[in-house]
Amino acid sequence: MKITLSSNNILLQVYARAALDATVRDSYQTMLSPDRRAALQTLMAGVAAQLSVELLCVLVDTNVDKLQFDAEADTLIEFELRDGSVASSAALRLLLEQAMVARLLDEVYSFGGDAAKSAAFADSYRMLLRRIASALSRPVADLRIARFP
Repeated sequence: MKITLSSNNILLQVYARAALDATVRDSYQTMLSPDRRAALQTLMAGVAAQLSVELLCVLVDTNVDKLQFDAEADTLIEFELRDGSVASSAALRLLLEQAMVARLLDEVYSFGGDAAKSAAFADSYRMLLRRIASALSRPVADLRIARFP
């Protein structure tokens, strides 16, 4: 089962979360804006590689090693997962996108020195990995879940 993630969709989720955060906190996170798309895409490549490693037990192939981001174009991130799952590919795509968003925001807030937000997104990432494992009808123990510095 091939799952294709859209970098544009992932970034839209990042921008949406930043906008909600700004509304709640009456501040604006300049790192999480379309003006910083190239920097976020660079981080996204690393996040996609990390997610590939997390999914090794179910991953057949990926294009992560060939990703080339363009500031103007949508880059498709592909994960081909082992067949035999009862999970919907659309549901898995959304879960994988959410996992990438959570891990990307974990890194951004870690760089920004906000340990509480970083930890919250790291927890969200781990929870999403468990949901992905469940959706793939594989035991959670099959996924290697680790906290990255």
